[in-house]
Amino acid sequence: MASALWGKFASEVLKEVRFKYDHNAIRQELVDHMEELYEDLQAEGMDAPVAEIMAVEYMGDAAEIGRALNEEHSPLLGWTWRVSRWAVVVVFVVCMVWYGGGTIKAIAEGVFAEYKGRVVSPLVYTMDVDQTVEWYDAKLHFDEILYYEDEVLEIRFSYLNWNEKWNPSGGNDITRFQLNFAYEDAEGKVIMKDSYGEVENKLGSGVYYKNQIFIKNFPEDVKKLYIGYDKSGCDYIEIDLSEGGER
Repeated sequence: MASALWGKFASEVLKEVRFKYDHNAIRQELVDHMEELYEDLQAEGMDAPVAEIMAVEYMGDAAEIGRALNEEHSPLLGWTWRVSRWAVVVVFVVCMVWYGGGTIKAIAEGVFAEYKGRVVSPLVYTMDVDQTVEWYDAKLHFDEILYYEDEVLEIRFSYLNWNEKWNPSGGNDITRFQLNFAYEDAEGKVIMKDSYGEVENKLGSGVYYKNQIFIKNFPEDVKKLYIGYDKSGCDYIEIDLSEGGER
């Protein structure tokens, strides 16, 4: 409900508030409060014109309310808040231009990149892995495993490191760490692979990217796969392949 009487009362209050930038918010708050009083009085059976006047009376002295609000909305605090808010925006923009613009581009390249399908051999099965490990400042997320009829096992995983600055040449790549593999065969014997795998596709660059690694001559009846993700071989994940995934 719009009331000229309420608007006049709010204007009297605002005469005492020096920080003009808060006036609109204060005015709306005062009018909302008077409208709530008006509705409560009407609910109790008071006529509308009387309730409109009484809502103002119940608010109290306009000048006294204004002085109290002036202390809460002092120009010093108000300007400090406004300046600091704009300072944050400026710093953010500068960071985006100096550092973050390329970072966002690099992340987008990886996030929106799609793994490339392998067409040289039919697919036997796929398996969701969904395991994340930490490697120094980076996070490696192993997404999926695919197995093909030509005894090639594909491992799909992503790499995220917020401390990497975008490098359009792709210098921050998988050579920064080393994946090694072992597997447990049908008889329970653990066999190390001679090859570290072949990185055929690296999608994205710098901060975030996806990788596809292909391990050749990988038996289909493997029960468990071990992926070591540092050169020492001490840190690894274990993946159960006994069920063979989705065929």
